[in-house]
Amino acid sequence: MPTLSRIIRGALLAAIAFVLFGLFGHFQIHATLDRTQIHNDRPGPIDPASKREEVRLDRLPFLRELRDRGLDLSRRQQQRQSKLQVGKRFFSVKDLIIPQVIRNPRYRHLYRDDERNGRYFAYILNERFAFRHIFKNGGSAVEAQINRKQVNRRDIGSRRLVAVVRDPIEHFLSGWAECGSRNNLAETKPKKFDGKTYDTRIKRWLSVVMKPVDFNTIPSHQKRFYRCRAHSFPQANFLLLPLHDSQTNTRGNGTFPQLDLVGDLRELPAVLTLTGFRWSMTMGRESNRTNVAEDNADKQLLYPKRVDLLANGTLKLLCSFLSLDYYLFAFDPPPVCRDNLTLPLLNNLVAETF
Repeated sequence: MPTLSRIIRGALLAAIAFVLFGLFGHFQIHATLDRTQIHNDRPGPIDPASKREEVRLDRLPFLRELRDRGLDLSRRQQQRQSKLQVGKRFFSVKDLIIPQVIRNPRYRHLYRDDERNGRYFAYILNERFAFRHIFKNGGSAVEAQINRKQVNRRDIGSRRLVAVVRDPIEHFLSGWAECGSRNNLAETKPKKFDGKTYDTRIKRWLSVVMKPVDFNTIPSHQKRFYRCRAHSFPQANFLLLPLHDSQTNTRGNGTFPQLDLVGDLRELPAVLTLTGFRWSMTMGRESNRTNVAEDNADKQLLYPKRVDLLANGTLKLLCSFLSLDYYLFAFDPPPVCRDNLTLPLLNNLVAETF
């Protein structure tokens, strides 16, 4: 039989072996974890989609800032997204569409300017930026903020341009209300249009807006009326170089080269802060609305924006007139217009937009 000392010695050896085995396992586990951590800390393969997104963010002015500040509506204008072509944006789409619109006689009529010859062009925001005044798109609100009138094109110097856009048909109807209230049109007198439907009134205004006018020959008392119709022009007109540019003595062939940012009217205050402009929230209720000019009670009563009252035929006419806005900006047209808003001349250069 083993002696007591041998039993005790065997027990001690077993205990030591158990402890050593436990320590070895502990270090083995931590070594494995450390190797795993080192492996995880190594930069993995770059996702091609992420790389393309970073390139897009750096290539286009303000795109990264719009994303970081959550200005999704304006980011959608600056970088257009479509169902069939991810990454489509205003600044690339325009370079495909506008040159072909100019060259093709069938679509050349879509290229128009604002008929202002550089007048009432922009509001000076600061030393670096000016707000391009697209009529009915926040001009009154900006003017209330800066307490200065708009300036002509020649007065903006080397400043970069910022603009905002809104739903094309809503913009057209807002211009109709503006001109009706300014010029005391027949529509402002209920007895004159009691027998006319809303649809008829809009079609009549569209015919006025589309009518070719030579301001050198029309009577002086009609000039104010016809100049007002620019409030219902496609918003693209205000971003296109004039058909006959007196400053450069050339024919317009694209957008203003100073244009850096096209945002959404609904995000106007936040968009302007990207330029270093300080939008004051303490200047009173009037200056903090983006639609100050929309609040006239007569406009709301006599000139409501009721797309639901328009016949399909009228909607198609409006979409055709405003088609450049739908091609360039990220707004969905009424369903009845979607099949008609195609540019066959683009072939495969631009995928189906809607």
